[in-house]
Amino acid sequence: MDRTSQDLELYTIPSYSKIPGISSVKSIIPQNLRTRAATATALGAAAANAKLLADQEEREIGQLVATMIEAQLTKMQRKLKYFDDLELIMGKEHAQLEELEESLMGSELMSCKGYLLLV
Repeated sequence: MDRTSQDLELYTIPSYSKIPGISSVKSIIPQNLRTRAATATALGAAAANAKLLADQEEREIGQLVATMIEAQLTKMQRKLKYFDDLELIMGKEHAQLEELEESLMGSELMSCKGYLLLV
């Protein structure tokens, strides 16, 4: 047999398998190529699964970050309201102190005038 007829004979599909349970395709494809194909398929499936998991984790992280930012924003808004309320209270106390100061100065002036009249 010449080389081309040997090659042709290697890759022809027999009509039946010589070993029961082995398909005709398995008898054509060498074992190392079948192993490579199975490995590539398994790696491809694992890579696709890893990509799905990574995407899901990325979405979860994004949601958690958004929740954290929202919580921080709420805390800042509460603090700003607290400081606004505090500023309002301090403004009222300042006005009361000014009134008290004016009242004390007025009484002090009255007592000085009264003292001067007596002298």
